[in-house]
Amino acid sequence: MSFSSLLAASQTQTTFQVIPVLVLLPVFGAIAVALTPNARIGVHKMLATIFTGITGAISVWLLTAFETNGEFQFISQQTWIKSLGIEWFAGVDGISLFLVVLTGLLFPFVVIAINPKHDHKAYYIWIQLLQTGCMGVFVSLDLFMFFVFFEIVLIPMYFLIGKWGHGNAQYAATKFFLYTMFGSALMLVSIVSLAVLHAQNSDSELTFNLIEIAQTLRSQQILQG
Repeated sequence: MSFSSLLAASQTQTTFQVIPVLVLLPVFGAIAVALTPNARIGVHKMLATIFTGITGAISVWLLTAFETNGEFQFISQQTWIKSLGIEWFAGVDGISLFLVVLTGLLFPFVVIAINPKHDHKAYYIWIQLLQTGCMGVFVSLDLFMFFVFFEIVLIPMYFLIGKWGHGNAQYAATKFFLYTMFGSALMLVSIVSLAVLHAQNSDSELTFNLIEIAQTLRSQQILQG
């Protein structure tokens, strides 16, 4: 099956772009918390609960609307940096769907159950940005987009560990950040190398499209026996 036919088969009947809403809604929640006065601690928690809760509800809706045909669904695709073959390309399959649902349901409970004890406003901002990063990682079908969201996850993780962790939290946060940044550099090199090799071997333009790269690799394996 070609990439275009796979993409056509993966479209759901609804034209509503639910994936961008799922990914970006916690960002709007973080903005709402940021615009709330520092003294309104209860409002901070309420806003974070509402936005993470709605995100969780959307993820559950994805589960109920998902068709068990093995294809990627709820596809959202838009050119991002055309000259580099980078695009916003997101969707879910049977594996990533459950990771999305788990992320959607976990964060509201985190917001409700945990009392940060200090810097409440910053905590609820970072926790929602972390949810956005996690959602982006799980729905990304463009390798460069996956890398961007993976890096987004590291930033709130650093501050959450450093400011609200226990023991030598700042040391742990710095060590975590340095190790993951080193791994990220290697991952970026691997992603770019894979995209370049795909373009060279398939005589096509540079792309980070995960489905297209996977199909090319699969077809070459079939041809090679």
